[in-house]
Amino acid sequence: MHDPGNNRSSHTDTLKVVLIYALFGSLWILFSDQMVESLPTNHETHMTLQTVKGWLFMAVTSLLLYYLLHRIEHRQNGHQTPAPYSGIVNWKRWQLYLFAIAITLFALLLREGIGVQFSMRPMLIMLMFPITLSAALGGFGPGLLSTGIATLYVAYYFTPAAGAARFHLPLDLLPTGFMIVNGLLVSYLSMMLHEARYRSEQARRQAEASLTEKTRAMQLLEGIAEGATDAIFAKDSQGRYLLFNQAAAGNVGKTAAEVIGKDDTSIFKPQDAALVMADDQRVMEANRVMTWEHRLTTALGGRVFSTTQGPLHDENGNVTGVFGIARDITSIKTAEDALRRERDRNQRYLDTVQNIMVALDSEGRITMLNRYGCELLGYRESELLGENWFKICLPQPEGMETIYPVYRKLMSGNLDNTEQYTNTVLCRDGTQRTISWRNSFLMNQAGNIIGTLSSGEDITEKQQTEGALRESEQRLLLAQEAAHAGIWEFDLVSGRSYWSPEAERLYGVDPGSLRNDDDWRANVHPEDMHLIDDEWEKHILKGEPFEAEFRYRLKSGEMRWLMSKGSAQYDDAGKPVRLSGVNLDITTRKMHEEKLRQLSLAVEQSPESIVITNLAGDIEYVNEAFVRNTGYNREEVLGKNPRVLHSGKTPKGTYDDLWKTLSDGQIWQGEFHNKRKDGSEYTEHAVISPIRQPDGRITHFVAVKEDITAKKQAEAEINRLAFYDTLTGLPNRTLLLERVTQTLGLTRRTSHFSALIAFNIDRFKTFNDAGGQELGDTLLKTVAERLSHTMREGDVVARIAGDEFGILLTDLAPQQQSAAHYALHVADKIHASLHKPFKAGNEHITLTACLGIAMFPDRDEDAPLDILRRANTALHHAKTRGNGQTSFFEGALDEVAKQRFDIERELHQAIKAGELRVFLQPQVDAAGKTVGAEALVRWQHPQRGLIQPGAFIPIAEESNLIVEIGNWVFAEVSRLLTLEEMSTSTMRISVNISPRHFRQADFVDQLKRNILHTGVDPARLMLEVTEGMLIDNINDVIAKMVELSAMGIHFSLDDFGTGYS
Repeated sequence: MHDPGNNRSSHTDTLKVVLIYALFGSLWILFSDQMVESLPTNHETHMTLQTVKGWLFMAVTSLLLYYLLHRIEHRQNGHQTPAPYSGIVNWKRWQLYLFAIAITLFALLLREGIGVQFSMRPMLIMLMFPITLSAALGGFGPGLLSTGIATLYVAYYFTPAAGAARFHLPLDLLPTGFMIVNGLLVSYLSMMLHEARYRSEQARRQAEASLTEKTRAMQLLEGIAEGATDAIFAKDSQGRYLLFNQAAAGNVGKTAAEVIGKDDTSIFKPQDAALVMADDQRVMEANRVMTWEHRLTTALGGRVFSTTQGPLHDENGNVTGVFGIARDITSIKTAEDALRRERDRNQRYLDTVQNIMVALDSEGRITMLNRYGCELLGYRESELLGENWFKICLPQPEGMETIYPVYRKLMSGNLDNTEQYTNTVLCRDGTQRTISWRNSFLMNQAGNIIGTLSSGEDITEKQQTEGALRESEQRLLLAQEAAHAGIWEFDLVSGRSYWSPEAERLYGVDPGSLRNDDDWRANVHPEDMHLIDDEWEKHILKGEPFEAEFRYRLKSGEMRWLMSKGSAQYDDAGKPVRLSGVNLDITTRKMHEEKLRQLSLAVEQSPESIVITNLAGDIEYVNEAFVRNTGYNREEVLGKNPRVLHSGKTPKGTYDDLWKTLSDGQIWQGEFHNKRKDGSEYTEHAVISPIRQPDGRITHFVAVKEDITAKKQAEAEINRLAFYDTLTGLPNRTLLLERVTQTLGLTRRTSHFSALIAFNIDRFKTFNDAGGQELGDTLLKTVAERLSHTMREGDVVARIAGDEFGILLTDLAPQQQSAAHYALHVADKIHASLHKPFKAGNEHITLTACLGIAMFPDRDEDAPLDILRRANTALHHAKTRGNGQTSFFEGALDEVAKQRFDIERELHQAIKAGELRVFLQPQVDAAGKTVGAEALVRWQHPQRGLIQPGAFIPIAEESNLIVEIGNWVFAEVSRLLTLEEMSTSTMRISVNISPRHFRQADFVDQLKRNILHTGVDPARLMLEVTEGMLIDNINDVIAKMVELSAMGIHFSLDDFGTGYS
């Protein structure tokens, strides 16, 4: 922006240039002349130096003036169009020219007055001053004028007199040329300086005018802003308010002072402020004017503003903020919303009307058309609005030539016969519809007609129906005869009746014999007459269709079933005046219905579920048994697919087979696992048959289904009891042998080896006797669970008996060695699983077991029992090696097993046959005195002689034979002690007692009975027991020992059956 100081600056710049030029020229002339005069040169050299000095002065001053003027021009902001002259002094143009003449003449007069010798150099010095001053003050014109006068003067002055040569060339001509050139250059440069000054002055004046205009505009804007009813505001780029007029402050319930310098968060809620500031940012980024509609919450409540915003720019065009004008349009929006709701409600009303609703303006242009009208005509509403109804929607030329004049009558207010009018409309697809119109006027507030509103009913089908009805009346007469339908009519006013010939035939009467209603009623079955009257009453009073079925007695006495359908006709007062209808013979149908009813009762009362479906599988009928069995009532399943009963447990193949069989027209039967409505599952056996029509077509399927859930459960229970152990749930011995049989077949086909492991818990009886049956059962179930988790899927874990288990490992390997290696690996896993303690109450028990492994197939004649026997043989061999042992079956073991079996069998016979013998082995003290004897048992075999106890006692230990042997030995010792030769002795006899025998529950009672029977002194008896027996079930052992000791019996420790202590 320029200020008044610019004018002073321009004067100063011009003056500086003049003074600098004058000073430089003076110094140059002074010093350069002295320097040339001081040089010792001749006249010619002197003149040459003067010439060079002049050229050098012109070049230096030219550069100096260019530099000074260039700086001034840049300071005044560059290049502008050359402007008219504006001098330093405020003179007119002619005054400046007059001044140039005057100052030049003054210099010449001064030159003459001085009287200096006529030489060129002093004269040029004096003449350059008026030239420079004229150019500086007046510019190019006055400078040029002064230069011209000076040149004329020099030319005159140096013109020689008659015959005299006063002008010496080139010494005088060259300075004169220098003066002329210098005058021209100074004049031109002064002109440029004046133009620059003029442009600067113009710029200053324009700036002052602009500033004045802006000031006036700002004042006007502030006045407009404060007087405006709309909110006017401006913000900087940070969203802070720079301007906030009174209307804006009133809209938000604040003063302008409370808002200026703050952003929108001081006015609005955070979410509203964020919305407004985001819109400000969009305006600044887009750098264009935008209009928004904001719904904001202010201190005055919820308001709606229509806001137009634009960017603010600085002098360089950069966006520095936004300005805006906002108008509170809350009341307008409220009115618009109300108007829109009213319009939408009216439009919905119009769209629900099943007539054409069309509004036309005074020129017949469409201003509204409801949805039904658009659908009927085949157009969208937007395609018809503003179009001429009579030109677009009516057939031509009828539309414009016939119907449009009628419309003009409407617009003139002359309805006459046009309130109701019928014409044809043209649809988009070219079809035509007949419309019956009802027309009314649309008027403005002044009561002038501005258009019409018409409601049109499409009566196309009605007209077609009426025409068809007339045509069908003739056909009806023919159809009556063909359909055996009798027409009747009763005139309630005159009492006359009419029956068509076919009706009389149905009644079995002669033509014309039925004269009135009474004649007809006389032959209606008495029980049915009230039904007919009731139906007529419901038809007349309630508008229900009249339809009645009744029995009618023919003239021949035969009773026939007729169905009558009819309706009543009414007069203008709404009173019935005529009854008419048709009768049909339904005797045959009734007979079929009766048969069907009986069949339906049989089906309905069937104890089995019966379901009838169509070919798509949709249920069309279910009987009561189905409802009882599934829990679904009829309404819930009719029309549904039987899949509603699916549990997901019936194999997919069952359904595939079902549909294949039914598609072939065959009967299918099978089982389904279904689900009732309550979610419980059941099993049913179903027989499904196709239903064929007389022509052989299959139209339906009927399923007869029996609930066999209980039967299946019973079968499952029988199967479980037959093949599974009730305690552990494992397969039993029977099922194990069956699986071995199946595995034998598999191994022979695949040439793979399998294995059977016989498994026996060590000292199980001890734990069972100590902890009771509950502990024993718990151990068995826990062992069964651990074994099951150890095996592969497909292997079988079975409980054979007691604490003995069987494990079948199938399809191990094609090499026997590899298969045996895997079987041994499984055995190690079993030992490891049992090694983990079992918790029994507060106690933790560690179990061991012996395992016998039999690999198969071993020979072609192998049978399941042979394999089980070999596994048991291996088990017995493992037990002989101690607890926790595993043994494979070998051929030698088989022979030993046979021998053991023979010994066990013969030993059982030997006890009964009395083949056992007791030998007394003396017991001596240190002095060699006999103090007692130990009873040793031997077996006196008939063929093999005396057998030592080591050959049969271990076998007896593995069975209950040891108990029988123990009882026999005790009885025999008691008997010996009562013999006469030993009755007087005090010697005790020791009897070895097996742990199995001692653990028997009746052991003490058995000894008491024996002592009582033989009369032996208990003090002479000593029972030898093993250390292991004392450890097992210690409480029971102590109780028995205490009781026997109380009787006088003594105890000692020994190893039973070895024959030595």
